[in-house]
Amino acid sequence: MGTLPSSLMVMFLGAIWGSSFFLISVALTEFEPLQVGAMRIVITGLTLLIFLRSALPNINGRMLLLTVVGLSGMGVPFLLFPIAQTQITSALAGMINAMVPAFTYILSILLFRQRSQTLPWCGIGVSMLGIWLLLIPPGAPLTSLFDISQVWAPLLCVLACTMYAVAMNMTRFRLGGMAPEHIACLSTLPLLAIYVPYLLAINPPLPAGGGFSSGWWLALGAVGVLGLVNTAMSAVLFNRLILKTSPLIASLTTYVAPIVAVGLGALIGEIITLQQLIGLMLVLSGIFAVSAAGILRAQRLRRLQHLRAERVMTGQ
Repeated sequence: MGTLPSSLMVMFLGAIWGSSFFLISVALTEFEPLQVGAMRIVITGLTLLIFLRSALPNINGRMLLLTVVGLSGMGVPFLLFPIAQTQITSALAGMINAMVPAFTYILSILLFRQRSQTLPWCGIGVSMLGIWLLLIPPGAPLTSLFDISQVWAPLLCVLACTMYAVAMNMTRFRLGGMAPEHIACLSTLPLLAIYVPYLLAINPPLPAGGGFSSGWWLALGAVGVLGLVNTAMSAVLFNRLILKTSPLIASLTTYVAPIVAVGLGALIGEIITLQQLIGLMLVLSGIFAVSAAGILRAQRLRRLQHLRAERVMTGQ
């Protein structure tokens, strides 16, 4: 899988993550939101322990950074989305998740001093207009955007997207010398110390009536897929994609994810309004401008590096 072209990895990861919101909805039929998030994190962390032996020698005083990546990339967002999806559809959660590239670009400038360009900021403006439409409940007046009682659930998704952007930039600019599987493994270790005791002693995910129904097993299977495939496997591939390209290009996975999320939401009968579709189109149009500028800049840098290498070889 690591030999796949970057474009195919983006499509593959986007499809996996687009299904995550549907799987969360399935899991919520039997489990509480915090249980869903905690189980997903624990399954992911236990799976990634297979890399622990080779990862430990590479810590080199970077455990604090790894903890920040773990908390911002999994530990908190994986709780926020299930909580939000008790009030909003999986399709809407997937649409809001499309804002990750915009937040990634903004934070790369604010926190990591990357060069700013005009085109991405125009795209961010368009995306913000789209998010505005997504945040407003269908049929509600525009002023409802300022009523926290009506928009708190989608705002949790926005906060989760912001935290994803922090994790992406930290991985690229602070942990660039580490193997992707080592980043994924070590960043989940602190999370295991938090969520294993939570599930064992505080809020064990047992059936409410004491019987293990088919619905309970189906929900457990959804969490299992979330942890094993949608998180553990994809975390390694995603970190590899970030290190191979850039956080901006890697975050294009969220371009594919909302399309998959909307499709799965429609299949299970979720109501998807015209307002939401217009909002999603605006978000994706803005993200296209952000990503196009980043890709063009990367191509220019590669050409400059190639020209410099040719001059060195020819003695110019």
